[in-house]
Parts: sequence; C-alpha cells; structure tokens
Amino acid sequence: MSNFKNIIICGDINIDISKDTPDKRSHDYLNVLASHCLLPGHLSVTHGKTCLDHMILKTNLDAKCLIIDSSITDHLAVAVFLNFNADFYQHSNKVLKRIDYNGLDTSIEKININSILCCDDQVLIGYIGALIEGCYAQQRVFTDASEQT
Repeated sequence: MSNFKNIIICGDINIDISKDTPDKRSHDYLNVLASHCLLPGHLSVTHGKTCLDHMILKTNLDAKCLIIDSSITDHLAVAVFLNFNADFYQHSNKVLKRIDYNGLDTSIEKININSILCCDDQVLIGYIGALIEGCYAQQRVFTDASEQT
C-alpha cells in the first residue's frame, strides 16, 4: 500500500469505532489501520448508536466526510469530498523535507493516541499536526547555480 499516494476504504465494516465504544475489536482495528497510515475520516454515529460505516483514508489532500440521512437503508450514508486543487498542496520553491525522527519520537511519546482517534476538537488536532510538522527539517534544493541567492 505504500506505493499509493491516496487510499480510501469505505463500507459497513461492523466494528464500532465511535467514541467510547464497548467493541473490543475497535482498538486493534484502528491500530492496524494506523500502522499503514490509514485513519478514519469520521467517528460519527451511522447506525443506531454505533459507527459501523467507515471511511478510512490515507491522503495528503484536503478531505471532508459527511454523514447523510437516507430513507432507503437503516444506516446513514457516508460521503467523502477530496480537494485536488488546494493551493497549500502545491509544491513550490523546490523544498525538500526530511524527518527529524528523534524530535518526532519525543513529540509522539507525549501524545495519547486513543484521545486523537476519538477527538472531535479541531484545535487539538491542529496542535498535534503542528507538533508533527515541526519535526520536519526543510532544506532548499537548487537545480542550477542561477537559482542560488
């Protein structure tokens, strides 16, 4: 799966991944997905009081999941919208990023992963993203001498 830039897995998985779920399989399931850089696009209720209909994503694109009421099934529908034209994903100025693994390890050790997987707080998610982003060391790459300033 590492050869693919974008992966979407969706469907009625029958493992409840909602917040504070009693489903004991949920933790293992989410950890296996995360080990392959796959994360749930939502943790919202889709059937009764459970989140059984999953939208699992691996992407650098801006993604939004919507839960849609439907009269043709007893489950709520899940839709994903991907923005392929977002300006902030355009690579300009030929910047190479390399990961500071020691800094990343230190930052990750401070994070409770369970609280992230069940988090609805956009501020907290942004803070964690900034911590991880801060572990990148940027280096400008010049293709010829005329570009150097």
